[in-house]
Amino acid sequence: MAPTQSIEIYLSCSPEDEELGSKLAKHLRALELDGVITVWQNRDISAGAERANEIEKRLNSARIILLLISPDFFASDEHWKRDVPKAMERHKAKEACVIPVLLRPCDWKNTQFSHLQALPRNGEAITSKYWSNHDEAFKQVAEEIRKAIENKSDVITLPQTDRRRFKIPWRSLRTLLKASMGVSTVVIIIRLGGILQSLELAAYDELMRFQLSYFPEEQQDKRLLIIKITKEDAAKEEEKASKSGGKNGTLTDASLAQLLKKLTENQPLAIGLDFYRDYPSRDEKLKELLKNENIFALCKAPKTEDSNDNGINPPLETEISPNRVGFSDLAQQKEVILRRQLLSLFLNSPQSGCKSKNAFNLLLARSYLASREKKQGNQDAFDLNGNLQDLIINGVVLEQLKIPHTGGYRGMDFRGYQILLDYRSFCENGNNCSPYNIAKTFSLKQVLEDNLLKEEDVEKRIVLIGVEANSYANDYVYTPYSQQEMPGFIVQAQMLSYLLRIALGEQRQLRVWSLGYEILWILAWSLVGGILAQLYKSPRSLILSGGVALTSLYVVCLIFFISPIKLWVPLVPSALTFLGTGGVVVFISFRIR
Repeated sequence: MAPTQSIEIYLSCSPEDEELGSKLAKHLRALELDGVITVWQNRDISAGAERANEIEKRLNSARIILLLISPDFFASDEHWKRDVPKAMERHKAKEACVIPVLLRPCDWKNTQFSHLQALPRNGEAITSKYWSNHDEAFKQVAEEIRKAIENKSDVITLPQTDRRRFKIPWRSLRTLLKASMGVSTVVIIIRLGGILQSLELAAYDELMRFQLSYFPEEQQDKRLLIIKITKEDAAKEEEKASKSGGKNGTLTDASLAQLLKKLTENQPLAIGLDFYRDYPSRDEKLKELLKNENIFALCKAPKTEDSNDNGINPPLETEISPNRVGFSDLAQQKEVILRRQLLSLFLNSPQSGCKSKNAFNLLLARSYLASREKKQGNQDAFDLNGNLQDLIINGVVLEQLKIPHTGGYRGMDFRGYQILLDYRSFCENGNNCSPYNIAKTFSLKQVLEDNLLKEEDVEKRIVLIGVEANSYANDYVYTPYSQQEMPGFIVQAQMLSYLLRIALGEQRQLRVWSLGYEILWILAWSLVGGILAQLYKSPRSLILSGGVALTSLYVVCLIFFISPIKLWVPLVPSALTFLGTGGVVVFISFRIR
């Protein structure tokens, strides 16, 4: 009884034997007309189709593979090295039935398919002297194939068809899993060794630049106000100091007193002196103004406890309480580019006058929230015994980077409580978007001489007084935004704005996955690479599909990074396992072919 679905027959025939192959196809035509079989041979390749890809497809789909044996068949590398290994592989896996058909006399008894039943049944080649009529021999071959299909043959048995619509290719699946696990293990070990850190940090910078360039905030942060001391302002202040015989620092006592008086009259929630001033003031008005509980200063801690660098001391005015002094240190000891935000220090150097364990920007953020909410939050990240606790701001726990390994970082310095810094661009009046435009900005001259500052510019805001140029301390930082350095007071403003957005629920903190989730993510993209390598055989299709997949990987990582999810997921390791597994699978397939 004929099967309900036609059986595909693949004729593997050398070019020299195409005439005999065509005669065999004619004898099989009756079965083809009955819908029992579908015969395919090389010359049936349609115009425009890729030859290698089409042959590979037919070899993988045929249930009966006829090897038309002749001396020219053995001499053909194309058939001997391509068709025979694939055919025997599928025959052993019981996916297809391989039948040698003896066209012309030759020595085939020592071949890898010599144990198979050949046709004609008597083992005599069709063109040998045994057959006086070739049609008699072809007729016997066609009859035996019909019997095998109808399950009546006593010498040829077809593999049973799997009635399931989808058959799992277990052999290919095992190869894929082995390649994927092997490549993923190597990449993960290399990553844990820190070899990929520079590439991963470069990918982080690229994602951050994309966010800064194409997803800016529509308005400046109205919680902040920046008073910058320009190069011209600094030159005038140095001239005033030299004439009065005072200390040659950032601001003279008189100018600082005048500025603080003007600001405090307009009721800001906090004022941050973002410059170093490790000398006492001689101005009584300034001393009185510095008693204001909303004025904060900074100092600089030494890099290590045993370091010869003692940092920079806080202001020596006794009017400024130690609780209103924060450190200015940044988390970039081993890096040129600042990507992390240091909130609390673990180290305590007895030689240094900078004893603060809290960052300058963290003190300002908590002061703003305390004044705004009329309540006081946790002041540091340490309990009475000095043990590290979760750092909480306005009820929100800031998830710290795990030391020394977290995300793309390996061997991170053990200085203190650190989080990833999420830079943002801000637009001034709807355009001119840049990280530098984070808040409304006035120069010292505009405030003291031109009187451009208004009450609504200061009221209920955090005022940052920073230095654009200062010979006393080089306060410029490289960021992912560009190769140009960013002034320290802009960096502090970015950190401060970031903390406020998190504390007030305006955005989530930029985080990383745990190691387990990252491994699963890397392994998943490794499997994707292997699957594509198995699906697409031609180089053109493989390159095209691989390019689409890698672009998709970048887009997905970008969406995680810039969307409200705020996750830095592995991009470089995932791309490496994708390419590595795909390459291994392609190489194995090539060796098999």
